[in-house]
Amino acid sequence: RSLEHRPQVGQYLRGEAIKSGGPYQEYWGVDANEPDRMVRLKRSPLDPLADQKERAELMTLAQRHAAALNKLQSLHNRALPILYATFEDEDDDGAMWTAYEAVDGLTLMEALIPLKEKLLVLSQVAETLERCHTKNVLHRALSPNCLVLPPGERIARILHFDFARVQGKATVAVGKGKVELQKNPHVAPEVRRDPTAATPASDVWSLGRTAGESLVGRGFSELESADLERAVRKLRPPEVP
Repeated sequence: RSLEHRPQVGQYLRGEAIKSGGPYQEYWGVDANEPDRMVRLKRSPLDPLADQKERAELMTLAQRHAAALNKLQSLHNRALPILYATFEDEDDDGAMWTAYEAVDGLTLMEALIPLKEKLLVLSQVAETLERCHTKNVLHRALSPNCLVLPPGERIARILHFDFARVQGKATVAVGKGKVELQKNPHVAPEVRRDPTAATPASDVWSLGRTAGESLVGRGFSELESADLERAVRKLRPPEVP
């Protein structure tokens, strides 16, 4: 990942693009002031032509990933990336940038490790999510792409808190944020209907689907997804009038 002659954003030199999916772009980068510090640079788009209300919503979305990671830094948990900075670049008025730990590796779904080891990794992910909930942070959109296993390690990094619900921050529930949540099959059904309805149980639902796909090594089909949702509804206790 040579970064020579690369464009600079903020204090970082931008390298090659990372294939990560989602409503954002990611690149490898290096801190120009500390050349030994590799980072991931997340570019969250802000439409410069959007009206004031839409731009405010896009800004909320763009800052959500950093806001969640910032709140979780005090956990000192290796499963959660280190946040370095969030900033706007004067030469790119159409985006908000976030610089965070240069997590590299395969997703847990892609990782060629024994199922027993994958189960141990998933158990650790569940424990980390529980710790996040104690900080009043809900991921809301956990998927296989969010779990990256660095080479030689057995602690998956949890990425992409872009749709997280963070206590004290406005909940993304309208416009593009709502659309992204509604069309994401890894989001719990109640959150797809109403993003403000997210609870810790919603993250458990997402983890269940993500775990299943990670263990079988492929995404579920629409039919399998429907079967899963019906099975989960049957397992839920009846509502008390």
